[in-house]
Amino acid sequence: LGMLMNLNREVPISYGRNDLEDVRLTYNVIFTNYSITTILSINVLFLLWIIGVNFGEGMNITVLGLSAVIVLSSNISSFLNAYLRAEGKFIVYGQFEIVNSTILPLSTLVLAYFFSINGVLLSMAFGHIIGFLFIFFKVGWPKFVFHLSKVKTIALFKTSGLMFTSKVLDGVLLSLGVLIAVYYFSNIEVGILSFALGLIAVKKVPFAKALSITVSRKMALDAGKYGIESYDYFQKYFERTLIIFLLLCTLVVGVAFLIYNVAINLFLIKFQASVDLMLILFASIILYNTRVFIYNY
Repeated sequence: LGMLMNLNREVPISYGRNDLEDVRLTYNVIFTNYSITTILSINVLFLLWIIGVNFGEGMNITVLGLSAVIVLSSNISSFLNAYLRAEGKFIVYGQFEIVNSTILPLSTLVLAYFFSINGVLLSMAFGHIIGFLFIFFKVGWPKFVFHLSKVKTIALFKTSGLMFTSKVLDGVLLSLGVLIAVYYFSNIEVGILSFALGLIAVKKVPFAKALSITVSRKMALDAGKYGIESYDYFQKYFERTLIIFLLLCTLVVGVAFLIYNVAINLFLIKFQASVDLMLILFASIILYNTRVFIYNY
């Protein structure tokens, strides 16, 4: 409920105040809550299947199992991802982003070619598993303990509300788009949309994102040192830094679209209809990343 995103804000602020006890408490409380919500979500998924809830055509135990693996591996990867950002381990984080941004699109292309829509699910699970194993190999598993704290949880919720709202809004809009497509489009058109969305799942531009998270953590450290209401101090981040960020976004996204276009026309002719859609989605990535940069403030 927004607390994992809050990890990247609260931990650097505590470091800025030299409050190492609060750093440990924040990690343990968020780890506990995130573990509970992950376990509950997987159990609810299988419970709905057991009681006979109709998920739609094509749902079977294989797809359900893959969905559970995606949820678990994605959440582990997300938590380790947030840990790297909160600790300022940007070299490892950058390596992780390069690996993740390379493996997911490539595996989607290959597995979609051989297994159609099920291949998209396989590629998502495969990408997340490789991602968190890479982090584990680089830094090991951080030592956290289960710690339930009502007071700390409420305090974290007070600052994570807007973060959660923003994330939910993204998901709601995406889900509405898919539901509208299912209602109005043919199965082939929905398949093309799913194929494109699978490739576009890596929403953050790798190099631009590295700059964004570096600035975000520096803002949080400064907030700990100078106070979170020192608004004038943060103006410097929206001058040259933002311009460099936008240039990186445009360059990387443009190259990615050219590669995608060539790959589709050479190897996946049946997905040519997705090229126009991908052009819109790639352009949207630039707007998305710009919003994320400003959202850090």
